[in-house]
Amino acid sequence: MITSPTLTASGDLVVQGTTGLTFNTGAGGDITFALGEKIDNDSDNQINLTLGTSGTLLLTSATAATLANSAGDLTVDAVADIVLDADGGDIFLKDATTTFATLTNSTTDLTLDIAGGNLFLADGDTINIGGVVGALTYNSMASDTDAKDEA
Repeated sequence: MITSPTLTASGDLVVQGTTGLTFNTGAGGDITFALGEKIDNDSDNQINLTLGTSGTLLLTSATAATLANSAGDLTVDAVADIVLDADGGDIFLKDATTTFATLTNSTTDLTLDIAGGNLFLADGDTINIGGVVGALTYNSMASDTDAKDEA
């Protein structure tokens, strides 16, 4: 047992055991690493991770890594853009582990594959193909006779 308020180790500190390791820093207490990375135990039931200058949280695994939330929604919120970067070329959209759509990068083409179903547009949505005057547009509210219009 160490009763001093400070523990200093000049080498690696190895803790062995099967009961776990608890940092009792209290609300607002921080665990700070040598290069400025920090785990902050905030007082509002959240843990803040402060990353180094690269801003990268790296999940290292011998197989696939999973970021999971055991209850409720999982929100990814960014001040700027959210980037999905898949070196395999596919982004899978799943519901309860079942793929319902796949976005695939094939050279410079984007393919949307709907698994076993259809793509439905909400009322009033418009698809504009080409994005310029004279491009093909499709309005989901149009009747069968005038569903495809040329802008």
